[in-house]
Amino acid sequence: MNLYEELELSQFCTEEEIKLKYRTLASIHHPDKGGDTEKFKRIKLAYEVLSDSIRRKEYDVSGKMYQDPSTKSEAIQELSSLLNHVLRSNDPSTIDLLSFMRGEINNLKNQANNNIDAVSISLEKLKIVRDKLKFKKDSEDILRMFVDKQIEMRIDDLKNFKRKLVVCNTMLEILDDYTYGYLTIPGL
Repeated sequence: MNLYEELELSQFCTEEEIKLKYRTLASIHHPDKGGDTEKFKRIKLAYEVLSDSIRRKEYDVSGKMYQDPSTKSEAIQELSSLLNHVLRSNDPSTIDLLSFMRGEINNLKNQANNNIDAVSISLEKLKIVRDKLKFKKDSEDILRMFVDKQIEMRIDDLKNFKRKLVVCNTMLEILDDYTYGYLTIPGL
């Protein structure tokens, strides 16, 4: 299901266009007005995801409509772990906590991007093998099944790494709402 198509909009639409189109389509397809219940549910889901900036980014990146746990909840959980890690190994009076955390998050994003690149290369190789591999007999094609399973696993890995990027970006957005003044120790 393509959420933009459900609302008859392009991926570059504005929030205002999403709201207007939802109202129009909901008034046409609402079950109380004789509309199709399933169509209305799809329109409503598209509106809920695309009108939420975080969920929309998540959908644009991964094509998925993650609902549980939400991206923001996952980002908050990750920030909590990161803060605990930073506090265990650093003196908060001598470092810029937010800069340090941003650096760690950007490292995680770089790792995810590197993993996406590596998995994409592996996926392309597997697809080439799948296309070139021909089985001569009418019995079970074991190698083909193995390659297909590997492709499925790489696709899942790719989705997970893209999800990690969305969570990292959400973490950075949360940190943007904060400033940090750290103490300096005289004489140092």
